[in-house]
Amino acid sequence: MFSWTAEIITAAEAKTIQVVDLLKEKARKKTLQSYLRKGTFDLVIMNGHGNATSVGGHNNEILVSIRDGADLFRDKIVFVRACDAGTALGPEIMRNGRKDL
Repeated sequence: MFSWTAEIITAAEAKTIQVVDLLKEKARKKTLQSYLRKGTFDLVIMNGHGNATSVGGHNNEILVSIRDGADLFRDKIVFVRACDAGTALGPEIMRNGRKDL
């Protein structure tokens, strides 16, 4: 799924927009949630394995779930590409105050 996001990263970098790419072993819960807590960016794109309540990263470690981290997307534009994540996690992120376009 990363290849679909590569074009977005390239375009952002061409416009000197800072990109934080948590590729492969960097896609860990502690790292992602730390960036989300700092809140210094507007757009979050997540590609990973998912289920109704969570999205996983490296070695399927749960990055965010409806019980842990869904509140960290406040005031951010969020795009998540992960199987079934829109079932419960998506609405929970929306309830917690995502940023509207």
